[in-house]
Amino acid sequence: ALAALAAAGTPPRSARADGGDEASTSAPAAGDGEESSRFEQYDDTTNGFSLLVPAEGWSPQDKPGSTFYTTDGSLFGSNSVGVTVNPVKVDSLSSFGGVDDVWVKLRAAEVAKESTKSIDLVDSGKRAPSDGAAELFTYEYVLDSTRGKKHVFNAVAITGSKLYILNAQCKDKGTEETDALAADLGMVLKSFTVTAAA
Repeated sequence: ALAALAAAGTPPRSARADGGDEASTSAPAAGDGEESSRFEQYDDTTNGFSLLVPAEGWSPQDKPGSTFYTTDGSLFGSNSVGVTVNPVKVDSLSSFGGVDDVWVKLRAAEVAKESTKSIDLVDSGKRAPSDGAAELFTYEYVLDSTRGKKHVFNAVAITGSKLYILNAQCKDKGTEETDALAADLGMVLKSFTVTAAA
């Protein structure tokens, strides 16, 4: 849904925005042992982004329109993490307004879908640019649709005339298992970093 923000005047999305795959996966930096075993560090040096991704039971997949995509094999990709990188004609997030302005557009795009029953914002925020990282807007919300509830984590950044969108989502059944998975995807959101263009 966030892709709609930059649709006007943006070239069509290709299967891969970078035309290649200069990326690597490794264990996260030393820290909490349990956390280190649950996640792998994914670095895309071509497109300039990195994030932690769930390790056990998750595997990268090819998905049209996605620069990076991984899932645990759940039906319809209900549990998944994806990143898209697409060219845009604007050079900053401020072109879309503030965090709340972008949420209004995101919510409208979700509500417009026939399958959507309700959408509830859990949290939103802005991560200021620092240490070479680009500014990020972040969103966490619960979407109830005809396919059931899902917990969604989004991040959006614009740098170097490219729009970066992280979308991490999982089923939300109110069980201990789905709550734990949502907590893991919250870690994915916190780890997502986009390198600011020089």
